[in-house]
Amino acid sequence: MILVTGATGNVGHRVVDELARAGRPMRALVRDPAAAAALEARGVNALVGDVTRSSDRDAALVDVGRVIACHRAGRSASLSERRDIDGAATTALIEEAAERGVQQFVLLSHLGAERSDGLARQWLDPLHQCELALLQQQPTMSHTILRLAPLMTELLHWPAVGNPGRNGNCLLLGDG
Repeated sequence: MILVTGATGNVGHRVVDELARAGRPMRALVRDPAAAAALEARGVNALVGDVTRSSDRDAALVDVGRVIACHRAGRSASLSERRDIDGAATTALIEEAAERGVQQFVLLSHLGAERSDGLARQWLDPLHQCELALLQQQPTMSHTILRLAPLMTELLHWPAVGNPGRNGNCLLLGDG
């Protein structure tokens, strides 16, 4: 069985759709009971819970061979919430998955999480700590780390970039 966390999020719901299309047995960990009911109506095994709670992680990992961790703190999350969700809870999920004999773990991280400089470092450090925790599980649990890059539409929410729809200003990044 494949566990998908963050199953109703931007990436997670697409993962669930693809696994369902392929007929793969999965369990979706979601916080919202209504979202869980909608998934169940589609034939998806949904579990209402929160990745930050040990008891919910424990229930979610029953009979799981693979984990696809798509959960993340939301865009408006505080640094403390990012440390709790993107850091501590995800690291605990990695360690608990390894203890239970999960064979493969896929972690959605972020481009630049490995960097040790810059303003974004404090925001990305929880993800980097999870990457390090995952690397420590070798060779008992294989893993894939996907470092996602933000889409331009997501960059518009960053104060340093601005929102051209609101103020007509936009800072272009990169060489071209």
